[in-house]
Amino acid sequence: MKAKLSLSSVIKSEKAKNYRLVNIQYGIPARTSIYKSNRVYSKQYAFLYLVPKTLFHEFQNISYFWFAFVVVLDFLSNDEAESWKMYPIVSFIILMVIIMISNFFRALWRHKANKMHNNLEAHVWEKTSFKNCKSESLVVGNVILVMDKEIVPADIILLSCRGKDTDMYANDEIFSNREDLNQDEIEFNFPQVKIRSDNTIRQGNLPNQSNKSQYAYLNMKKVLGNRELVVKKNIKNTEFIKETDPEIINGALKRMESIKVVAPSKSFSSFKGKIKFKGNPKACIVENDNFIIGGSKVALQP
Repeated sequence: MKAKLSLSSVIKSEKAKNYRLVNIQYGIPARTSIYKSNRVYSKQYAFLYLVPKTLFHEFQNISYFWFAFVVVLDFLSNDEAESWKMYPIVSFIILMVIIMISNFFRALWRHKANKMHNNLEAHVWEKTSFKNCKSESLVVGNVILVMDKEIVPADIILLSCRGKDTDMYANDEIFSNREDLNQDEIEFNFPQVKIRSDNTIRQGNLPNQSNKSQYAYLNMKKVLGNRELVVKKNIKNTEFIKETDPEIINGALKRMESIKVVAPSKSFSSFKGKIKFKGNPKACIVENDNFIIGGSKVALQP
């Protein structure tokens, strides 16, 4: 007997292909995850190949080729004054040494920043409670708890926030290793946004909140992502869990089974997915409204 394939089942299967299933990870898995680790390694120059990589990067500039060309011409000239021939090469060597020393300290500083981020204490949900672990041990699918004024250890979606007003600001040591977006280059052309004197965005009267004015602040100096994500960013209490009672939140976390997200794209602004639950509600939509970038801080307003 031949099985019949209906149009609805075909559409459903096509939609399923557009989603990627991410299982909820309770704690740190013993075996290696199929995803990349959360370990940060952002050094441009490693100490072992500092000299060759510096020369490679610097000589991509045409001015250095011209400098080297002048040095070669001086050595090939018939001038008997050998001491004059050494001036260009000595100047060139001094310049290269200064650049290498600068790259060395830059690599050392980034190494310390990476080590600090990788050793951050993270609180991971393990079915009944949150356990402490290092930031570098986190995997995709972990549910983590971020305390007040703690550095966010990874790119996360905020599920619940205890408090009315939320302040988010970037940590310069982390974001210096990421793409820089200058605030002056960003155009703000939508309502409910005001630029404060301390270079932050103020968003008032956000939707789906109480009648009281609530504000969210996002430091715009250094943020990972494209301008569309930065401009449309909202830090607000999510629709997912409105309760602040730990017992109610824990009950919701225990019923989470998996997350389905749309296939990855080049822009964070297109993030979309849904969380599957045991019981009701069956699923909950998650988008990038509460997307928080790793390395930032989330603090409750007094």
